[in-house]
Amino acid sequence: MYFKQQLKWILLLYFSCSSPSFAQDKLMSSAQLLVQPNKCVALNQGRECFAELTIRWQQNETSDYCLFIQEFNAYPRLLRCWHDVNQAVWQYEFQSTNDSQFLLMKKMPQTVLASAKVQVSWLYKASIRKRRWRLF
Repeated sequence: MYFKQQLKWILLLYFSCSSPSFAQDKLMSSAQLLVQPNKCVALNQGRECFAELTIRWQQNETSDYCLFIQEFNAYPRLLRCWHDVNQAVWQYEFQSTNDSQFLLMKKMPQTVLASAKVQVSWLYKASIRKRRWRLF
């Protein structure tokens, strides 16, 4: 009985304090990243969606920060870096066919501080058209 209770406390402490996600959550809670609008609508499925996004971020600590975009199972791509600041507002010309994730990262050590998602949707589903060629 004593062993089970002791094991329960050890597991509870291990999963709540020592996991990397716990430290990551603490970092992310101090940073704020806001992307507006957070939805982009294309006319037809498979077509690119275009929008001008306003990206605002704020962090408690003044440092070097970088903004990345990650699209559908791709590696994050660097958009912009700021040096010796703790907040910024930036306009971005968004163009994509898929949902995208924006990531605010501290330059050194490179850790994700905050993230925001832009959803891409469409009005009309893509239809399969049979094209018949006629001379007259």
